[in-house]
Amino acid sequence: MDKKIIKLLSIIIISFILIVFNAFEIYNPFSNGIIALITLCLCIYNMIVSKNNIINFILHLQLFYYNYSIIFSRYLNIVNEFTEFYINTNDKVLGIGITCVCIFELIMAIFNKKDCTINDDNMYAEKNNPIIGIFLLGCLVYIFLFAFDWSGFGQRGATSTLYEYSGILFILGLFYLKDHPLKIIYKLLIIAMILQGIVYGERVASLQFIFILLFYFYKDKIKIKHILILTIIGIVLMSIVGEYRSNYYFNYLDISSYFKSINSRLLTFDGADLGYYCSLTFIMVANKVSNLIRLDMFGKFLSSIVTGANSNNVLPTYTYNYYQHWYGGYYPLYFYFYGGIPLVIISALGWCNYIYLCLNFKLKKHKRYFCISGLYIVCITARWYMYSPVNAFRPLLLFSILYFMFEMFNKLRKDNVIQQRKV
Repeated sequence: MDKKIIKLLSIIIISFILIVFNAFEIYNPFSNGIIALITLCLCIYNMIVSKNNIINFILHLQLFYYNYSIIFSRYLNIVNEFTEFYINTNDKVLGIGITCVCIFELIMAIFNKKDCTINDDNMYAEKNNPIIGIFLLGCLVYIFLFAFDWSGFGQRGATSTLYEYSGILFILGLFYLKDHPLKIIYKLLIIAMILQGIVYGERVASLQFIFILLFYFYKDKIKIKHILILTIIGIVLMSIVGEYRSNYYFNYLDISSYFKSINSRLLTFDGADLGYYCSLTFIMVANKVSNLIRLDMFGKFLSSIVTGANSNNVLPTYTYNYYQHWYGGYYPLYFYFYGGIPLVIISALGWCNYIYLCLNFKLKKHKRYFCISGLYIVCITARWYMYSPVNAFRPLLLFSILYFMFEMFNKLRKDNVIQQRKV
């Protein structure tokens, strides 16, 4: 049977299951487990389709790991931690939650293509511009030294908003330094910020720098099998960092306790677990408030993308008044609060299509912009998928403003050079 027909039939069957379960509110441990397993299968399918392109593969590898963490923890009941939070939930809430996640992965699978890749030439400007490169390097050194709370050793929240956005400056700086010696300084600074994040327990913050390092310096040297090996090593390392940050007992060098805890969690990510519970409070609170309040919160969410006022915590702060949690929230579940399943579908369609637009090498107009913005989206997947959609839209807005601003400067500089040659 043709692969396209198999894919179409699979989509129809999965869609039918989701529609029936949702329409008749079939939410119980068995039905929730079925949707959870379907979600994992979709994640694996997306990785297989993307195996010929490292950037797309890493995007789906991340989504697989974050979904694996909550599925093994909450739906297959293999990992039992943070139960003090989840006692507030029930089968219906858990069912709606995994349905939203499954819808997102299904839409990802529908639009995922084997030829979805990035042209290496589009990762750089046509010509080097060391002026922009030096300016951005100066900004990054300042961020490294002063936008990080060095006193927060072993604690949460050592980074700042400026520090989180520094990935934009790294990518734009490297964009204008294709074959310039200054790239070496960028590489050393990226490594320094990775180590800084790991030592201070900022796993997600250091993750974007790891991907930038990989994409700009090792993309053509590394294979899928290497990525899988490094992923396992990285998960173990990040799990140790998480245990250290949670318990702060590294001074005792009790390595056996670390690995015992990691083994009990089956390498699942505790940050995903806590973020997912916050997502479930969106569902629980949505059933307690009026549609007018939900619409008002959606307006605040949209305005926060531009204004940045409490941008990450508009909805989590609101639901905290009902249920205590650790903030965060999975991308599709935000939109369930604002507009139910229909808005979950619309938001997934828009965002997934934009991602694949960026990763499509066939683009001609603004191809370099879409290429490097796609790189950036993949680098910060953890932040926008597990914590807040604002972490997708607001950084992308800032990225776009800076990109076109620097391109305008680059064009003016080029025009001046041409004028001087004519004279």
